[in-house]
Amino acid sequence: MPAVTMWKYRTGLLRDPDVREEVLRFLRFALVGGLGTITDVGVLNLLHKAAGLPLFWANAVGFYCAVAQNFMLHRKFTFPNQERDTAARQLGLFTAISMIGLGLSQLVLLGLHRLTLDYWVALLGDPGTGYDVSYNAAKLISIAVVLIWNFTGNRLWTFATPAAVRDGAPHANPD
Repeated sequence: MPAVTMWKYRTGLLRDPDVREEVLRFLRFALVGGLGTITDVGVLNLLHKAAGLPLFWANAVGFYCAVAQNFMLHRKFTFPNQERDTAARQLGLFTAISMIGLGLSQLVLLGLHRLTLDYWVALLGDPGTGYDVSYNAAKLISIAVVLIWNFTGNRLWTFATPAAVRDGAPHANPD
């Protein structure tokens, strides 16, 4: 497909209100996720570097601090029209998806950290700095992987749009 035709196709897609809304929803999801990343990485480094907590546990606590923050922001900002369920039910679904996300995060973080530690130490010439760069770089990659999982899982499950709402029927807010 020639570049001009591809460009017209892509810009035409954004004229579709459903596509445009989903793109905006993903951008809002990523913005909230960016705030969650600051919380996640900040708590991880505070607990691991300052408090001496093992990397596994520091990552888990940081991850769940971000999950709590993100749930509240997603419910009100990213998915404000999908409050068909009670907050407790949505929190349960959000937590289940987040637990799978935590497993992915641990796998990527710990696996990449183990694989790249020697590289970073050799490159930077300092074991302490190499260690810090290794786990933080691995953490950022794990966040990117989990972003895709979390958006997909929460869009399709936690904050799914009921068929009646999609078809234009009004709905009541159960809260």
